[in-house]
This record gives sequence, structure tokens and C-alpha cells, in this order.
Amino acid sequence: MGATASSELSAALSALDSHLERDWTGVSPAELHAELVALEQAQRRIRATQARVLAAARTSGTARQIGFVNERQMLTGGLGLAPGEARGRLDDSAIADS
Repeated sequence: MGATASSELSAALSALDSHLERDWTGVSPAELHAELVALEQAQRRIRATQARVLAAARTSGTARQIGFVNERQMLTGGLGLAPGEARGRLDDSAIADS
């Protein structure tokens, strides 16, 4: 499992790390609302991207190739997701794959 994330995702994670350090005191309500809107949009895009990547992983048999019994175990044991969250992500990936 020595692979790394794509350069696009690495850049996004770096930007989010910087965003986490921002001091939000003194920020206007309008700016805070704009941030919340942007974060919601980002979360939806992440969820959609996640579903597409998981669909590709399912198609290619990634879970078994890297030592897991199945995709559910890869999500729960490998990523530490709760079983219900893993089911939801598998459902989302099935929709993305159709």
C-alpha cells in the first residue's frame, strides 16, 4: 500500500490543512455563510468523487489485491468506517457505476 494520492488531491488536502488553521473570530456573518456554502459544495463533490473512485476500485478488485476479503472489509478495517457508513458508500459507488 505504498501508493500516494494524486497530485490534485494532495494539493486539495494541503489547502484544507491551511484552511483548518484559519482564525474565524472577527469574520463577518456574510463571509462565514459564504464559507459554509463553499464547504457544503466541497463536501458534495468529495462524496461524488469518492463514489466514483470506490466504483473503480470495486471493478478492478482492489480490495482483494491489497489483502482484504472484500470492499466492506477494506472500508471498515482499512479506513476505519462504521459498518453503516461503509454500506452507504458501497451503495453510492453502485449508483456511480451505473
